[in-house]
Amino acid sequence: MNETEKMMFEKSLCAAAAFVLVLAGALSGAQESGGGWEPPLETRPVLTVRAGGDSGVGAMSGSIQLRQDEYVGMVITPAFRNVEDLCVGGIEVGVSSADLDQGAAAWHVEGRLVELRQGEATIDLRWTRRINRPDLRPADPAAWEQRLVLRQGDGGVLDVVRTTKPPSPGCGSFSLTYELEFEGPQALAGAAVAYDLWLVQQDGDGERVTDRYQVTARQGQKVDYFFRPVPYAGDGRRADGHSADILMDVSGTIRGRVRTDGRIDLTVDGSRWFTDAASTAAVGHQGRTMLTVRPGETIEVSTNLPIGPLGKFGDLNQVFGKHRTAVRITAKRLW
Repeated sequence: MNETEKMMFEKSLCAAAAFVLVLAGALSGAQESGGGWEPPLETRPVLTVRAGGDSGVGAMSGSIQLRQDEYVGMVITPAFRNVEDLCVGGIEVGVSSADLDQGAAAWHVEGRLVELRQGEATIDLRWTRRINRPDLRPADPAAWEQRLVLRQGDGGVLDVVRTTKPPSPGCGSFSLTYELEFEGPQALAGAAVAYDLWLVQQDGDGERVTDRYQVTARQGQKVDYFFRPVPYAGDGRRADGHSADILMDVSGTIRGRVRTDGRIDLTVDGSRWFTDAASTAAVGHQGRTMLTVRPGETIEVSTNLPIGPLGKFGDLNQVFGKHRTAVRITAKRLW
């Protein structure tokens, strides 16, 4: 593990995911706080549409800044490399539906914001397809409309077309995908956030282990965090790495966005998995916590959710039911 990750290890490690939120003080104790998630009034939902051939080379994108109860859209017209290939050489983005007849294929994509709630947006998404090249399938004009509830980073496939004469090499198909992102004030676009994560494990026999991970990210950037596996015997007692029957792993992502008042919106995703030493069976869970914190405030997320059966070891709740895990997180703006 490298220096920039600043990993510190005491004894061994454990961690938590599928979160329940507790606000914490120093590592040795906890305190109450009026924290929680608040509606991001400064946040604007943006729908990004990506277009490209199946090779992934030359993929391009355009974005729609969604408005409340008003459709906003764009017409995407890909410029394919040649008349037989579906690899993209360029893309024209227009605003008029008349542009649908200007290329070999074109899509009119529109979206509108219905509601913005805790960490998610309800949007209406609709698109129209026009095909003007005889070798593309499906060839018929098409229209599609759906209401979606999306979190930041959620996305999907809008449409896929294929050629009846796939080139080799080259791209035999072309697709449009979408992804929802949130953007904050332009004045904060260059902000950076530092995260200090502590994992605290309290075993059923009273043994306590902590571990630390630090990472820095840009405004709104999602970054990974991870911790070393914790070795256990089949009866739930701590073991060394050579005699372990079960390994517990924790990993996840964290994303922060600084507000103009200095507070930080956090989205924390995490997963905790138990695997046997031979990696032939695994059981685990994952979850998401979203909240707004003051600069330098420490919050704690913990899990005591049922684990489930793991191969020959049976129901792990029987041996890990009294173990308690928590992740304590402090976020602050660097600049």
